[in-house]
Amino acid sequence: MIQGKEKTENQCYHCGDSCNGDPIIHQGKEFCCDGCISVFSILNNNDLCDYYSLNERPGVKSRNVNWKEKFSFLDKEAIANSIIQFSNEDIIQATFNVPSMHCSSCLWLLENIKELNDSIVSSRVDFIKKEVFIVWDPSLSLRQLVELLSSIGYEPFFELDESKGNGKPKPKKKRILELAVAGFAFSNIMMISLPDYFSSGHLDIEFSLLFKNLSVLLSLPVMFYCAREFFKNAYMGIKNKTLNIDAPIAAALIIIFIRSLYDIYIIGHTGYLDSLSGIVFFMLAGRWLQDRTNESLSFNRDYRSFFPIAVSVLKDGQTLSKTLNEIRVDDIIEIHHGEVIPADAVLSKGKGLIDYSFVTGESQEVGANVGELIYAGGLHKGSTLELIVIKEVSQSYLTNLWNKDVFKDIANAKASWLDMAGKYFTYVVFVLAGIAAIYWINQGESELMWNALTTVLIVACPCALLLAANYTQGHVMSMLAKDSFYLKNAELLEKLRKIDTIVFDKTGTITNADHTDVNFEGLPFNEDEKSSIYAMANAVMHPFSRGIKQYIGRHELSIVQNIAELDGKGFEANTKLHKIRIGLPELFDRKTKGTIGSEIGISINGTFYGTFFIGNRYREGIDECILDLSKNYSVAILSGDNDMGKSRLEEKFGDRVTLLFNKSPLDKLACVEGFQKEGKVLMVGDGLNDAGALKQSDFGLVITDNMNNFTPASDGILDAKKLVQIGSFLKLGKATRKIITICFMVSLIYNVVGLYFALQGILSPVIAAILMPLSSISMIGLTYFLSLVYARNSKSKIYDINHVYT
Repeated sequence: MIQGKEKTENQCYHCGDSCNGDPIIHQGKEFCCDGCISVFSILNNNDLCDYYSLNERPGVKSRNVNWKEKFSFLDKEAIANSIIQFSNEDIIQATFNVPSMHCSSCLWLLENIKELNDSIVSSRVDFIKKEVFIVWDPSLSLRQLVELLSSIGYEPFFELDESKGNGKPKPKKKRILELAVAGFAFSNIMMISLPDYFSSGHLDIEFSLLFKNLSVLLSLPVMFYCAREFFKNAYMGIKNKTLNIDAPIAAALIIIFIRSLYDIYIIGHTGYLDSLSGIVFFMLAGRWLQDRTNESLSFNRDYRSFFPIAVSVLKDGQTLSKTLNEIRVDDIIEIHHGEVIPADAVLSKGKGLIDYSFVTGESQEVGANVGELIYAGGLHKGSTLELIVIKEVSQSYLTNLWNKDVFKDIANAKASWLDMAGKYFTYVVFVLAGIAAIYWINQGESELMWNALTTVLIVACPCALLLAANYTQGHVMSMLAKDSFYLKNAELLEKLRKIDTIVFDKTGTITNADHTDVNFEGLPFNEDEKSSIYAMANAVMHPFSRGIKQYIGRHELSIVQNIAELDGKGFEANTKLHKIRIGLPELFDRKTKGTIGSEIGISINGTFYGTFFIGNRYREGIDECILDLSKNYSVAILSGDNDMGKSRLEEKFGDRVTLLFNKSPLDKLACVEGFQKEGKVLMVGDGLNDAGALKQSDFGLVITDNMNNFTPASDGILDAKKLVQIGSFLKLGKATRKIITICFMVSLIYNVVGLYFALQGILSPVIAAILMPLSSISMIGLTYFLSLVYARNSKSKIYDINHVYT
């Protein structure tokens, strides 16, 4: 059964365009063209007509284009590969820019597009960026998928020139042209009106009529070109049965224009066309400035720009660390066991085992040999690889993978209290304008009535209310990122605010893996064995591996193959001559000797050689940091080490910190679950043997000594050097809600004061037009200022970073 609301007579049921009195009737519905009928039929045949129930006439007109000819270029392998982000025997992934996406119906349809073709696995929409991320199986070609999207009115836009579109967004030329036209008209109408103003009504009738006609002529492009944005947005809102922010502005412009024509040609007065042009000019100028500010802030706050991975690049025989945006095509990068591959690349040295579960959502390990293509987002398991980059890093793609679990059904998401306030604010504005007009007309004050009616519609501005949350969250994320604290999305700031329990992993988190005291007890190693041990330790991303490399000393790297993790207790791998196993004593059926620090056993070719004793050296300032946190949070430390290390921490923290030792990765996960019964848990770890606990926690924070360590289980990533500032970051996260509330109250006060003067009819429409965009711009400034103030206040605690205990 077809669901949907009956449409207005002579308007297309699909797109809403006029049928010009001669509609095409199909299944009892009126359509403007065969293209709209085709799209309707596709949706109807696939039970997707709920699309029409979400919004009035939501469809996009499908143009009569030969899609098969238009998209033939997608059959070229080189072009297809530049668009596809991942491909294997089972699935293909790509992100498409869809400019025609405009309402919740579009969003709903694009997220349900798999119903149109069984080969489409899933789709996710980023409504703000007008992008859809689609996963499909190879039985459907890229060209066929694009043809399907285009046939229902959502033709993707392709920018195949990668040199374009980089850097900060540029202001739209259209807005500049509109501003120029409005400014020209405003200044000239003002000049033309001066003789009439200063003549006190005694200007020659012919000259007066000429000046008035010129004013009307100049106002036409302002009304019908420059102000189109306001009318179009208002119409789209009314069409979807809602009143948006542009509805009162459009109403005010229509009222002033009609009133001016009445005054000029019926009464013989000058009219208010100069005010009309001034309103449009100042509104456009305000929006241009707001757009510039917004674009700048968006560019700075976009978490895709903060993506924290660094990459080891081989150049002139040396290994350099580069950030993602510094990686270029043909760079040779080095990837170790446990690292995420940041860019599409060809394997040039080594043999890889790539886990694409991060990309596909399913556990899937694929072998890779020299010369094979490896896609971005794969997690490498095995010996160190050398890769030649063939496509520049797509930070947005990697961030999409990191951010998978937060894609939401926007169409069904509950509106926030700010959204609800904005929705009803416009209705209140119209009611107040109507009341003011009725009041002043009853008082016989027609001039005040016109002023009140127009200025109330213009000066009231809910946009500042709605911008408060977005700007605050964006700026706070930007400041956190500059302090090397990276969040995957802005919603996590609210999670930080609710945290009441902090759980630290010990080894590699509060201890410093780069500075350890290492001793070995056991059989001596020959040079070949040392070379194999060093190669394995170099390939394994784990805190103890650095201590072992430090003890063995630098050796030429051997090829390491078949690296395997052993239930969180250690690692096993093969080199050319040896099979090496490194891990906890229990891995070798041995008991710990009860020394302070970590005990790591090693066997070569099945023979147990001995134990590395790796002394713990804690990070500078971490003791004061934890003690300070314990004043406001429940704090716990988890460790897989023996109880000997526990006694030292007990002396420092007493009963202010819960200490849990001898915990395996599964034990750590269970501990986090236990803490969650009492409150919201922030888990801080290195992501290497505590990924389960990180994922289970309400907020998983990975700390890393080098930014190569990227853990999919994390909600945030923090540079280890900044760990002692975690209390400051939490304070700033909590302050976010306060900043939003303050901005909301200031915006409310602005609107109340503005309406107070507007309702009395003593506010000029031009002044109202200047004040409205200024409110949004001032909101940006207030957000920026308050964020800086709270950021500085959150760092008032000074830790004694010179104090180190072992």
